[in-house]
Amino acid sequence: MATLRLRKSQRIELLRGGVDVATLGPGDLFGELALFDRGERTATVVAGAEILLLVLSRREFSSLRHSISSVGPKIVAQLSARLRQAYERADADPVLNELSRPWSL
Repeated sequence: MATLRLRKSQRIELLRGGVDVATLGPGDLFGELALFDRGERTATVVAGAEILLLVLSRREFSSLRHSISSVGPKIVAQLSARLRQAYERADADPVLNELSRPWSL
């Protein structure tokens, strides 16, 4: 089931292929891509301690997005920021840069 998770406390790490790709803090989202494209998860989340989450199903997210018009654009802005950070990491790493070259815009 696709769900959006909003971090309410503590810090968590996002891993892809066992590599730490991001650290999220209170108020950060994860799982949002699956709400838009119904795709598989793109990362694993690891918490060093118990965390508090707000979990929304696709239906709940859709209802929230329609009732509060600023929700969708804020999530798109966060996704854009993550994409920009991924490009910057790829540019700084020769191996990642070579792997990402065919996908450059």
